[in-house]
Amino acid sequence: MQAIRRKRRICTGFLGKYMISLATLGLFLTLSTNLGFSSASMMIDNGGMRLRDFQTSSSELHTAGPNEKHSSLSLIGNAGTGNFTHHDPIFINDNDELIAMAQAEGWSGNGSSVNPYVIEGYIITLTDNSTNSSQLPYRGISLRDVSLHVIIRNNIVNSTVSGNYLVSGLYLENVTSVTVVNNILESSLGVGIYVVGSNQTIIMNNTFHSVSSGVRLWDSMGDVIEGNLFINSTLDVEGFSQDIVIRYNDFTDNTVAVFLSGTAGSFVRNIQILDNRFENVFQGIAFINGTDLLIQGNSFLQLKSYGVTISDVNGASAIHDRIIISKNLFVNSTSTGGTTILASALRDSIISDNVFKNNAHSSIRLDGGSVNVSIARNTFDQITGSDVIVLDASNNNIIRDNIIANFERDGIHLIRGASHNLIINNVINDSSIGEGIVIYDSSNGNQVLNNTISRMKLYGVGLDNTIRDTYVKWNDFIDNNGLPTVVDAPQASDNSPLNNNNTFILNYWSDWTTPDSDGDGIVDNPYPRIEALSLGGWKIDPLPLAKPHINPHSPPITTTFTPTLIKTSGTAISPVPFSPFFVLMLSLGLTVFFRRKNWLKK
Repeated sequence: MQAIRRKRRICTGFLGKYMISLATLGLFLTLSTNLGFSSASMMIDNGGMRLRDFQTSSSELHTAGPNEKHSSLSLIGNAGTGNFTHHDPIFINDNDELIAMAQAEGWSGNGSSVNPYVIEGYIITLTDNSTNSSQLPYRGISLRDVSLHVIIRNNIVNSTVSGNYLVSGLYLENVTSVTVVNNILESSLGVGIYVVGSNQTIIMNNTFHSVSSGVRLWDSMGDVIEGNLFINSTLDVEGFSQDIVIRYNDFTDNTVAVFLSGTAGSFVRNIQILDNRFENVFQGIAFINGTDLLIQGNSFLQLKSYGVTISDVNGASAIHDRIIISKNLFVNSTSTGGTTILASALRDSIISDNVFKNNAHSSIRLDGGSVNVSIARNTFDQITGSDVIVLDASNNNIIRDNIIANFERDGIHLIRGASHNLIINNVINDSSIGEGIVIYDSSNGNQVLNNTISRMKLYGVGLDNTIRDTYVKWNDFIDNNGLPTVVDAPQASDNSPLNNNNTFILNYWSDWTTPDSDGDGIVDNPYPRIEALSLGGWKIDPLPLAKPHINPHSPPITTTFTPTLIKTSGTAISPVPFSPFFVLMLSLGLTVFFRRKNWLKK
């Protein structure tokens, strides 16, 4: 019997370990298939540093968030060890020249996706003598008409030549699948990395210092700009560039940090700007002539003028469709000039869930015929110097579910024919010199519903003498225009003629809450103090509420714009499923393992 049990123990031990080993192999194969691992993408040792090839997705390599400084060259490869070789500028004009130069220079790789050529460890300085006339303009490393896979990493390129766009550190034209990582571009370069007509270029963890244009993309597609440090250097995306991802970058001390510009007949489109940090810049993002833009999760700190501007140029009269500006932070901008978000000709767009705090200029201004824009669920606190939200000549928009508090001038201001807009479910508190909602300049047919407006220095709602067909209903007016200290102060004004058909009805007025003898929630007498200076008298709310109104939830914001997921390394990033082979083998192995004791007892 003991011999039989010993044989069973050996058999089951071997079988259980074998099954679990097969399950482990299945898991490894699953991960290898889904994450794109290869022999070239494993961690390898190089002079004590840990290097990773870039066959894996770029998101695996990011180590710093939007509010962290990026370490750039100090972490990876030769640049971290200071092992550089001074080199003349490199010019490659096709695949054959790349192969020949790789053999001559001893570059690793063979140009395949799993074993790309690697150009690294050089210091290249552009001078008047470094480039002959046949190689003008000045370029540090130039690749043209190359379809092989290349990594350019751990290099330093600078220039003694005064820079414009003809002086570039790296120049990539008509190339595919080039990765540029962990380089320093500095000193008088006109363009740090110039990408023309190229696809799926990854530019990651580079440092640009005092370069006029740190990165310039022209007519390029599917590029990823990630984890770079731009110091006094701009990121330009121009021409008909599209499907571009800009994420996890730091922009510091820039005039314009990100400049996106199409032309009258060629728009930039489908640009995603995600989780970047903009600090002490004159202008964060300028978007000209384009559609399908997502700006999300960014931090804008100490802006000197503008956060985001969206406009047309050269008379193009562009309509900017499907723009989403969401979940960004705009704080501590003490300059009194500019506007945090200034946009013209938006259509079918959303500005939502942003935080604006301690800024000395207007937060959101829509100009130039913006239509069907939702300004929703934003928080505004300590806004001085200008009105918080302004609609200028923009129709059929919604301002809803925002919180506006501790501001200086007007909370929401409609001017110059901004008509047929809906202002609903907002909370507007504590203005030091202004009004809650102001509607002027023939801005007709607007609705003001379900808002809570309290402690304005002046009126809760004010209409000038040009306004028609405006409906003010179910709002709570609480202690505005000096109340309760100033007795009988009017909490609203409507200076239009009686035949302009403006209506105040079913609002709550904090100084007019009784009597309600029948308990129907309506004060027995009309509210008599809506100031009408043009009439030399007063208008009324015929059905004032006896108690504050509880705002119903308004319908959710919807949009047809779904940003395209950009592929960063040949395959889209997706969750890793467990293969059926892994699940089967693991189940069998564990079943044998846990039943082994019971079987051995027999």
